[in-house]
Amino acid sequence: LCCLNKFFYITFLKEIFSGEARVFTLKGKPLAWCLKKPKPGSFLANTHSGAAIKPFEPGKQLSKTITQIAGDLYTKGITFAGFDLIQEKISEINITSPRLLTPKEDDSTYFQKIVASLFNGLNIFSGANNSGDETVYFSFTFYEKT
Repeated sequence: LCCLNKFFYITFLKEIFSGEARVFTLKGKPLAWCLKKPKPGSFLANTHSGAAIKPFEPGKQLSKTITQIAGDLYTKGITFAGFDLIQEKISEINITSPRLLTPKEDDSTYFQKIVASLFNGLNIFSGANNSGDETVYFSFTFYEKT
């Protein structure tokens, strides 16, 4: 990792041709893992560029490392994050819009369970109130497999 004029960059890792793992974390714990495999001849590991999503099973040490970092992020207020890893090296931690979350098993309530977990213990309300608190509105759309 290097820094030049307030921009960060990492050295190109040729291991990207084999794929980039993605792990989603929720409340400091790994939630789901996958491997983003670039199309042949490409190093771009995003689905828009043709990468395929494959199952990924992390080793115990990698899982432990991610759990430690995600736990630290959770204590700082980061509830949901997406980590990208190339050859078990973290290349990115996305805390604003991680995507590609896919249930490991065919569970039509998977995403509803995640939302419930996100809001468990939170004082979420909608509509006008007289307490002086700001009103918070949330909207979620769930897509079913067709």
